[in-house]
Amino acid sequence: METGTKMEGASYDYRQYDQVWRRVAPDLNPYPEVRAAMAAATDAGTVPGTTMPGTTTMPGTTTMPGATTMPGTTTMPGTTTMPGTATMPGTTTMPGTATMPGMGMTSGAKAGQQPAEQREACCLGTASPAEMEMLGGFIEGELSDRRVYLCYARRAPTAYARQVMKEAAVDEGMHAKRLMAVYYLITGECYTPAVAVGAVSVPPYCEALRDRYHEEICGNFNYIQASEETTDYCLTRIFEELAADEYRHAQQMMRLLENALRPLA
Repeated sequence: METGTKMEGASYDYRQYDQVWRRVAPDLNPYPEVRAAMAAATDAGTVPGTTMPGTTTMPGTTTMPGATTMPGTTTMPGTTTMPGTATMPGTTTMPGTATMPGMGMTSGAKAGQQPAEQREACCLGTASPAEMEMLGGFIEGELSDRRVYLCYARRAPTAYARQVMKEAAVDEGMHAKRLMAVYYLITGECYTPAVAVGAVSVPPYCEALRDRYHEEICGNFNYIQASEETTDYCLTRIFEELAADEYRHAQQMMRLLENALRPLA
């Protein structure tokens, strides 16, 4: 296209000239076809902006002055293109949407959406090396407690004590699985626990209950401390829930010890 040549169908330039003629000679109609097209557009609810050749504007749409619709785009009914915006080729603006000023070019992606590799997870997305080391320590501790409870359950003197020990072992195993799921969410890698070797030493019953009580209370304290130190919201909630379970286990060990130490009548 040569410089100074007007594009066919570009109403924007003709509208400027028509406004000049209206001021100079209001009774003169130098562009009858342009004025007729503008009147028809006004009746259809379309405010002239800049619509490039090859675009499709559906009935019921509104293009505000100063907006630009590029070739190959389609604007669906019920949409509004605001001043200062531009729609890139090959895109479609769906019904009920509005392209606001300052948004720049509109593409097929949702407004504000970033590629997956550029988005950061709200939680359980990253962790410091110290947090990951702590998480691994918690997993190993839970697996160790499960192993101990299973051994103690076989030596418990009553059916009730054996049931409590078995249930505690199940809980500790579930804790380990949950923490391994957290590990995978953060790193994208599976955690490989250490392989336990050797037999578990089983002390006398009351001494075993004393050992388990202190282990569970320490676990409760460690989880609470970890929940207060991490800045990850989801990790905080998980540590708080695990801390509550550890405290419940400690209370169960205390009740078993109370029954074991009850003096005979």
